[in-house]
Amino acid sequence: MVTSRRGFLLITALLISVVLLLLGMGFLGSQADRYRGVKRAGETTQARALAMAGLEDARLKIQNDLRFPPPMAAGQSTFSYGETLQVGDPPQRLDGNYAVVIETAYRNDVNFEVLLITSTGSLGDPNSPTAQYQIKAEMSMKAGPTFCHYTHLEDQTAP
Repeated sequence: MVTSRRGFLLITALLISVVLLLLGMGFLGSQADRYRGVKRAGETTQARALAMAGLEDARLKIQNDLRFPPPMAAGQSTFSYGETLQVGDPPQRLDGNYAVVIETAYRNDVNFEVLLITSTGSLGDPNSPTAQYQIKAEMSMKAGPTFCHYTHLEDQTAP
């Protein structure tokens, strides 16, 4: 009888050890997912900041040079440019960039007098970014206190 009890206790101890091992592995796996999620949220925030930097860069260029964007060919109503920046401190420094597209179709329309500006911020390699964020904006070109100010901002990136 004592032998069968020892065998039963050994099997019970092994089963409890296996259950605890599986619970521990599941907990570690969920923690890894949380860390990846936090890293992804940080990268998305940096990409959003790059997109906002593109909007601000466009605003300053338009405000300081009334002929910006430069004259375009007949039938062309968009102007685009971009810039590459370094984001973060070494050794984790990443390349980031923003691409700005300015639509001038409504610039001289007396009913609207706006520029439509789309800024896309990307983190990492431009061909396969680790995070990307896009913002569309309307800029008032009417003379007065709202000249060269954004009247509407819209996030185009899904959360």
